[in-house]
Amino acid sequence: MKTFICVSALLFFASHITYGQLSLRIFNYRPTGEFGFTMKPLVSMEIGTQGRFSKRATKRTRVGFSATFLKMEPRLEVFPTYGVVSDGAGTRVLPGVQAFGKYNVFQLFGGIDYAFLHNEKYNVYAGIDLIAGVVSVDYTNYVESWKDESYSGGGILAGFRFRLGIEYNLTDQISAFIDANRQGFLVAEPRALNDGNDYGLGLRYTFD
Repeated sequence: MKTFICVSALLFFASHITYGQLSLRIFNYRPTGEFGFTMKPLVSMEIGTQGRFSKRATKRTRVGFSATFLKMEPRLEVFPTYGVVSDGAGTRVLPGVQAFGKYNVFQLFGGIDYAFLHNEKYNVYAGIDLIAGVVSVDYTNYVESWKDESYSGGGILAGFRFRLGIEYNLTDQISAFIDANRQGFLVAEPRALNDGNDYGLGLRYTFD
């Protein structure tokens, strides 16, 4: 399933980039909430195909599709955990540890932007994307005298991303942009609700 999603994404982007627009974006991704407590911020790249805003004042929308890969790194080599056991001897708190060997996230985005400030040279816009993708995770979880488990696998993910940005047209074919995004996504296995912010800058090139 994960291989199918990755291959389909590459074929989709290749066909659209050949006849349309190429966008490249470098961004700083900062996980938040419990995800941010566990994983470090990182710098990554997003590649995709993105329409340009029309020069017509009445046409303020565009669509885009993109993909990115997040190789997350844990903040600690080992995280302290605990377990609570109740038996005939009473209730006891047992010390434990958890360690992540891998937490990789592959995401596909598809969405729309609306330019609420729109002219020939620059656009200030807001946007929303649907997110689909997969995660690949390895971790171990040990609680003394109670639990000793390891996991290696992953599952699909789905969510939303919201965006604010500014784009400036350098030429008829090249545009530069900066944007900020807020995203949240649900991971099916191992089950998690992750969220984060990112801040990036990029270039868009139109082939026609």
